[in-house]
Amino acid sequence: MDTDLAGSGQVVVLGNLNIDLLCYPLEVLPEWGQERTVRSMWPRAAGSAGYTAMALGRLGLHPIVVGNVGSDHYGRLLLDALAAHHVDTGNAFVSQAATGVSVTLIGTNSERAFVTFCGHLEELTVEEIIARIPEGPSGGYALFSGLFLLPKIDFAGAVRILQTCRERRCKTMFDSGDDPAGWTDESVQGIRGLLKWVDVFVPNWDEACAVSGKSEAEEVLACLLKLGPELVVLKDGARGSWAMGRGADSIIQEPAYRVKAVDTTGAGDTFNAGLIYGLSSGWDLERCLAFANAAAAIAISRMNDRYPSAAEVRHLLEHGSRLP
Repeated sequence: MDTDLAGSGQVVVLGNLNIDLLCYPLEVLPEWGQERTVRSMWPRAAGSAGYTAMALGRLGLHPIVVGNVGSDHYGRLLLDALAAHHVDTGNAFVSQAATGVSVTLIGTNSERAFVTFCGHLEELTVEEIIARIPEGPSGGYALFSGLFLLPKIDFAGAVRILQTCRERRCKTMFDSGDDPAGWTDESVQGIRGLLKWVDVFVPNWDEACAVSGKSEAEEVLACLLKLGPELVVLKDGARGSWAMGRGADSIIQEPAYRVKAVDTTGAGDTFNAGLIYGLSSGWDLERCLAFANAAAAIAISRMNDRYPSAAEVRHLLEHGSRLP
């Protein structure tokens, strides 16, 4: 394990474990009644929560994942992929349903569109998650992601999960993900209401603007901090990342690293892993953001073996160039 992490607490990742069926490259999205072809298609494990867990394992942590998989070959693929990345799957379980699959259409510009079959994710309940959240030493982190892909877990249920994480001595992190319904007022108010139970909120830029109702970085961060978190970190693609902690006088912005992006799937999830790594190491916020940006940059530059080691991230930090 990396020496930066000596004395750090355990890390728990809760949420959606599913398959992404990637289709690449797609030049133009088809209209209704049309067909398009791609040169490559392959399944990839393991959804937002799974991506973060695997990236953490590659960085040298041994995270615990809490969630379910389907009772088919895709479910076995998920568990095997997680274990291969040094993720503890002892708190994951098999539901008697087909594994959820997200068809991911990747454009020639590396942007994505998704169509998702929730499958086994429709079976996951609040009680099943709470029963599997481990008691840990103080100082650890619990990240909850993929809420909008878990139909049986409403906002009140998400609050119960976050409360339980705190009771079991974990600092809570939350990544809302995008709202497939288009950020309805119910969704916005639901996310705003649960943020009082979140220590670190890690949305992307569009999600943060939707929840805050603001469009300028300083206003977005200030608004979200008033809702309860101690720290808000915004993932902003080619613009890097933004952050502000409670009581801070100003925001922090760290630029992204210059790489050739080939697949941005899981970029934000890999960023989350890098952020957790830095926070667990006790680094200052600027260093945490730079490390997370670099980890995400490496991931989007690879189609296979995507998650970087800590040494690879440090190499990019020392030798890479940043976007303006």
